[in-house]
Amino acid sequence: MQSSKDDAKQPDANNTTLRLWSDGSSNEWSHFAASDDMHAEENLYEETRDNGVMTIDLKFTMKPTLIKRLNMTLDGEIRGDIKVYLEGDYTNGDNDGPCNNDCENLTLALKAGATEIWSQEYSDIPMGQDHAISFTHRIEEGQTLWDKATANPSLHVNMKLKGETTNSFIFQDDNPALFRIYLSGDNTSKIELPIDPTSWDEAFQADEDMNLPVATPGFTLAAGTVAMAMAAVWFRPSKIEDEDSQ
Repeated sequence: MQSSKDDAKQPDANNTTLRLWSDGSSNEWSHFAASDDMHAEENLYEETRDNGVMTIDLKFTMKPTLIKRLNMTLDGEIRGDIKVYLEGDYTNGDNDGPCNNDCENLTLALKAGATEIWSQEYSDIPMGQDHAISFTHRIEEGQTLWDKATANPSLHVNMKLKGETTNSFIFQDDNPALFRIYLSGDNTSKIELPIDPTSWDEAFQADEDMNLPVATPGFTLAAGTVAMAMAAVWFRPSKIEDEDSQ
């Protein structure tokens, strides 16, 4: 049974903002509540590496999973705000760092289940300072229905940075890789979804529970033929009705 605390983490008519959380270690997640008891006090997730390539692969998947059927407004606007901080190098081919075709730009992707709703690659993020990223995306045909069984939302964050630290008796050069993403404890990072008000109608939610048959090759045609034959028998006038009509 869903607890009242878990219910607050689901979207509703007064809350359509997906928020990002982490315990500061190896766990990250998202939901619609404005706070989370397991969230790190620092309100950030951070990784560092002195030397070599550091791979960032974060999935802020909604937890608890979505239990409502959502209808996004066609041409409605998704609005996202994400803040990051970077050190090290992530640019290939500029001869200004250790990257040698083994680094990757920051990529953000919003998904509904396995379906990618939006993604963007960022190649111009400055190093050594907080950088706010704002993005928008208008809901297209085929992106409106987010089925609770197959469209659990998630934000994917991917990047490859490289650090290089050299220590010797002559000189010391420290340029470690550092990736930091600020989260939703202070409302810094968030994603606002254009959930249509029709989503909260009981009739709309009830449609999700209808057990519709799954079509299989050959079965649909055969079933249709049988149904037509049954209909013909059902609607064939009886002999008595024929005589009465004469």
